[in-house]
Amino acid sequence: MQATSAILLNGAEAIPPVKRMAVIWFSDLSGFSAHSEGRDAVEVGATLRRLTDPQVEEIQRSNGQVDKHMGDAVMAFWLCPDAPRLSKGVAGATRAALEAARRVQAAAAEASAPVGIRIGLHLGEVSVGDFGGGDRIAFTIVGQPVNEAARYEQFKPDTQQSGGRVRVSDAVFELLPNDVRASFLPSPVEFFDKHRKRFVAFLSSN
Repeated sequence: MQATSAILLNGAEAIPPVKRMAVIWFSDLSGFSAHSEGRDAVEVGATLRRLTDPQVEEIQRSNGQVDKHMGDAVMAFWLCPDAPRLSKGVAGATRAALEAARRVQAAAAEASAPVGIRIGLHLGEVSVGDFGGGDRIAFTIVGQPVNEAARYEQFKPDTQQSGGRVRVSDAVFELLPNDVRASFLPSPVEFFDKHRKRFVAFLSSN
């Protein structure tokens, strides 16, 4: 991000946290750990890169910010400081997720890797700023919506249900244009976390 680059170049003080609406992305390569067992580390790394690159490319193409890589998982976000950018960010993030899921599945098939992908998208007010310690810069977002976005990624639908590589919260779905909504199953599903908090998700049709 430009703000982060400015700190690096100018040695400025850390950016004070501010509240912003954001679309939050969490993704995970399902089955990757099992596929990696017993394989050469260089081969595993090459496969991981092959399956991660499409995600990063689609996130950046839609003006999202890749926040961090956590093994075979990716966290990203789109800051939406006003209404026009909120609508654009929601649609852009969802289109990016749908295309990334398609590309990852194609890359996995080409690599003969029995790996799938889950991408969860959520929308909410977060705190954004530099949360690094000491001289370390860590420009990121924190807040309950971040934790909730991870729940959407982690949700595993019933085996009878098809689709669902991309799952979006009701807050995201409500702001999607009709052409993007058409990529999702019409009826939402609900699930609960370990604290019995209720979540509503719309699953992609493939």
